[in-house]
Amino acid sequence: MTSVVLTRSQLENEAIKQELNSYNFSFIDLPLIEYKNLEFGSEAVEGFRNVIITSKHAAKMAAFRCNDFNHVRFWVVGNLSASILKAAGLNVECEACDVKDLMQTIPQEIYESCIYLSANEITTEMPDKIKRQIIYNVKYKQQLIDIEAKSLNESIDYILLYSVNAAKTFMKLVIENGLQVKLQNATIITISAGIAKEVLPYFKKIIYCKKGKHTKMIGILTSHAETSRKFKSTH
Repeated sequence: MTSVVLTRSQLENEAIKQELNSYNFSFIDLPLIEYKNLEFGSEAVEGFRNVIITSKHAAKMAAFRCNDFNHVRFWVVGNLSASILKAAGLNVECEACDVKDLMQTIPQEIYESCIYLSANEITTEMPDKIKRQIIYNVKYKQQLIDIEAKSLNESIDYILLYSVNAAKTFMKLVIENGLQVKLQNATIITISAGIAKEVLPYFKKIIYCKKGKHTKMIGILTSHAETSRKFKSTH
């Protein structure tokens, strides 16, 4: 059976399992991130006409309080985040594949009317004129428990990585537990080229999604696994 390491939060890992339940995958749970929402009200975005969101979790929080955001335009990273906001009836002005792409799209003349809703830890800082509001805290995994280390010490086929910080956390845990050699033949699938760069020195097989979409990433996983299965069955 094809083994897949899932590295999102526990809740998001469960959603991916449901999404892939018709495939013959064996899943290994390795939640690298935990979320803690902070209190914030409509006053947080008062006076701003543009809201920047770069994570699915922030999109979910905004969608939950959609009445507070009827007057703004959203500038978003990721199709999943954009879909969450659109489903809540909110106005998505731009959907970018990564932060760099997003910042090339936002006109500099509207920076002062922008507010960035983010976690306490971010990968890329926004320009000074854009206000940042922390709406949730993230906590990255500090160590592997015994069952996780044992699972990663088995034969692993695929590892999914969704953020630069998650990739850095993953590599820290791999190195601390001496798993580099054991995992070096696994195929890493990342949602962007920037994440792929974080693991490039350590793995032989890395595939990244060029459009930064979760659906594309899952498509890469399923098609690559099927191709690999057919190859093995004929050799």
